[in-house]
Amino acid sequence: MKVVIIPLKELDAPGCNYFQPSHAFNAEWCLDLHGFLNRDEFNTRLNEINDYIKKYPLLSEKAKNFLKSVCIGVAVLVGLFFILALRSVDYQVTPSIIVEVCNFIGYWVGKYWIERIAKRRAKEFTAALNSLFARYNIKQKENPTANWRLVWRSRLKHFSISMQTSKDGRSIKGRATPKYAEHAEIALEIHDALSDLTANTVRVNIAADAIS
Repeated sequence: MKVVIIPLKELDAPGCNYFQPSHAFNAEWCLDLHGFLNRDEFNTRLNEINDYIKKYPLLSEKAKNFLKSVCIGVAVLVGLFFILALRSVDYQVTPSIIVEVCNFIGYWVGKYWIERIAKRRAKEFTAALNSLFARYNIKQKENPTANWRLVWRSRLKHFSISMQTSKDGRSIKGRATPKYAEHAEIALEIHDALSDLTANTVRVNIAADAIS
């Protein structure tokens, strides 16, 4: 069996359109597709899939970072306002504390809301593509041994670094925790009589008179 992996990539879009980003499956034609789809047919099929998924947008990972940046910005502004206001004798600390608490609560509520939307969109995206691939896989005019399948894979996103100081302050321990995120891929499985021999194999025909 030959498996062609087609990853989903987020397209660069102008502005801060993090809640309606554009995604597309992107891959080049390879020899594993020989005998099933030629270059033009493969590009046409990818364009068809990419046009189809426009109706089911996923949520960008940048949305969480955007929310975090906004909350940090608000916290910094409130902190600066608090420092400047301390010079005033009549200033009361209570309003500043209330704003900071509201900002903290708003961040976690917003994070929960974003994660909930992301899960809902991922389910809709998966259901829609599975329905489309089901139609591809039962078409009799195509290679009956080819199978289109959507796969979610966990990929390393970043490491979370945490530092802990001992009680006496003489030693510091650090720990790096890997953080993963799920990415969508198309796994195109091609079965044929020679799949075990032709997978990732390049054959070059050399003319007899070219051999010395």
